[in-house]
Order: sequence, then structure tokens, then C-alpha cells
Amino acid sequence: MATRSLTRVLSMRERVEDTLSAHRNELVCLLS
Repeated sequence: MATRSLTRVLSMRERVEDTLSAHRNELVCLLS
């Protein structure tokens, strides 16, 4: 059970990092 919640947290963090990197790319395009 702990493993399942840990996997969920890791996948959530991965998704957040993907979103942040995508927004960072958009910001770089806008600012440059």
C-alpha cells in the first residue's frame, strides 16, 4: 500500500515537472 501511494506521488511530481518545463519553454520564447 505504501508502495502504491509512493508511486502515485512520484508520477504526480513527474507530471508537475513536465508542466513546469513546458511553461518555462513558453516563457523563454515569449521573453526572447
